[in-house]
Amino acid sequence: MPKAASKTRPLKMTLLHEQAAMAMAQGKGATAAAVAANTCERTIYNWMNREEFRILVESKKKEYQEQVLAGAVKFEVANRGFRMARLNQRFRELGEMLDHELAKPFRNKDTIANIRALVVLEMDVAKQAAI
Repeated sequence: MPKAASKTRPLKMTLLHEQAAMAMAQGKGATAAAVAANTCERTIYNWMNREEFRILVESKKKEYQEQVLAGAVKFEVANRGFRMARLNQRFRELGEMLDHELAKPFRNKDTIANIRALVVLEMDVAKQAAI
């Protein structure tokens, strides 16, 4: 006797499925996915039992992780640029202070030593920030 055909038909992916899958991929629960798909939680649970929807959620997770990683890299590059600009400005200020002290006819050796110590300290801070 032939085996009875499955009563489940293939899940036709729509924009609602995409929105629910994206909500699930972001770590939100079935309630948030139901709101995103404008449906009820029971429907989301039924979709989660389907292989097609689970595959869609996994692919959306990968997309979401790539987007997060790309954003983090972009932020880190901008942050590093800002830190380098701030460090360059600080070294420029210390250089001007040192030039000003060296231009005086009666130099204060303590002030010059303090400025040099600040330069060394700033360089150490920059090295630690780079690590």
